[in-house]
Amino acid sequence: MPDARDFLRTNLTGVKEDLVFTNQDGGDAIFIMRGAGQPTSSADTKAVINYGYAVGNFISRQTHLSGSQSSSLYSSSHPVFQVPLQNTGSQQVNSSTLEVFLNGLSIDPTNDYILSGSNNVVIYAPTGSYGYALKSSDKIKIKYQQGF
Repeated sequence: MPDARDFLRTNLTGVKEDLVFTNQDGGDAIFIMRGAGQPTSSADTKAVINYGYAVGNFISRQTHLSGSQSSSLYSSSHPVFQVPLQNTGSQQVNSSTLEVFLNGLSIDPTNDYILSGSNNVVIYAPTGSYGYALKSSDKIKIKYQQGF
């Protein structure tokens, strides 16, 4: 009868700090616990990540700004807010996780703001029934996950 050691072995081809988990003796790898705690490349789909890697790359971040803190990348009719990014590799905001709040209320991602470039949030100026005329006293919160 096999025991737990039959389903856990060191990596046979790479770094010996990695542990390979299988469901049978000598079977294919189900997942690999990397000694470094992170995948070796984007093709490393079986790697298990550690908490520190997850916090640095997947945990939501947020930035608090005021209406007067828009940058001058575009005309003043479209305020642009630059999100500070940490050095994780690709240096860009994951657009599907972006949320913008104006004075505590969530604004519509379809009609009221866009992500321009890797870290510039553009809030649309009023056009028809969409957009906002920001005042310097307005409070803006930008929540996002940063890509890696």
